[in-house]
Amino acid sequence: MLPKLRDIQDYYRARGGIFIYMTSPSKAAQEPEYFTGQMPCPSTSAARAQLLPSYVDALKAGGIDVLDAASLIHDAKGKYPFGLFPEGGEH
Repeated sequence: MLPKLRDIQDYYRARGGIFIYMTSPSKAAQEPEYFTGQMPCPSTSAARAQLLPSYVDALKAGGIDVLDAASLIHDAKGKYPFGLFPEGGEH
């Protein structure tokens, strides 16, 4: 995937544009209390917590401009009087 992303990034840079790969938060990662135990998962909590940082690190190491919006949102959990995902699942 990295070579394809580099090709896309290079295409836009060569034409004076900008390409930024952005991660977005998932509801399951933001609110695991509603998902844990609902379905079996062979992964561990520690492995799931390391997935996003490892992915972002790989993108950066591959020379891809990346905005890790998922981590920004996850880090803000509990700092506001409302949740990221509205009750009822619409977003």
